[in-house]
Amino acid sequence: MTAAEPGTAHQGVGWRIVATPFPNAAIVSDPERERRIINWVWATVPLQYYTLTRYAGALKSNEWLGIIVSVSSCMLLILLVSFVLSRIVPMQVRVAVEPKLEREVKLRAWSVALITHWAAAVTLIAISFFLGDMLVGKSEDLVQQLFCRFVVACHNHPELLSGATISIFLIYSVLAMALVFSVLRFGRSTTPTATVPAPYALAVIAISTMLLDLLHSAAKWH
Repeated sequence: MTAAEPGTAHQGVGWRIVATPFPNAAIVSDPERERRIINWVWATVPLQYYTLTRYAGALKSNEWLGIIVSVSSCMLLILLVSFVLSRIVPMQVRVAVEPKLEREVKLRAWSVALITHWAAAVTLIAISFFLGDMLVGKSEDLVQQLFCRFVVACHNHPELLSGATISIFLIYSVLAMALVFSVLRFGRSTTPTATVPAPYALAVIAISTMLLDLLHSAAKWH
């Protein structure tokens, strides 16, 4: 056995982190698991309502039209972003499909990843708000409280394109990805991962961070 060159192992670990795909295969390989995840996504609709009405200066609980528009915009924008990315971002499809169906396969790959990750992020934000109320008694989520107290002062959170706001939602995006991988690792995939196209996990984190920033900041545009 020959010794590995210095730095090879480190580069291998770094590449595996960068090139880790979102676990689409673990979702679509089991119809029952996919059904449970779809139910989870629908269950986040009231959670989205809860989070959008918790920010200071945001929508009030009785502003139903604004809430309905905001919650509906979340899913519609995710689907729109998935559609655009499926057209412009190269993604290798390793299963034999007709050329006209390849775009649909890519669209499903992006939408499955982004919607699942979005559901995980919204769940964590709602839990964080609940714990913030219970433990601290403030209408702020725990990550916001800790970040704005110990890292940098936050003003008017969530604020569109604010460094502090993006950092807070980036933390949620990373935690949401960890939650998705942790939940799905308990179910075995019967479909080889290589045959199920999926975007890179880091790309999903970056896109979800900006969507969280845009959609939650929009709750204060009234």
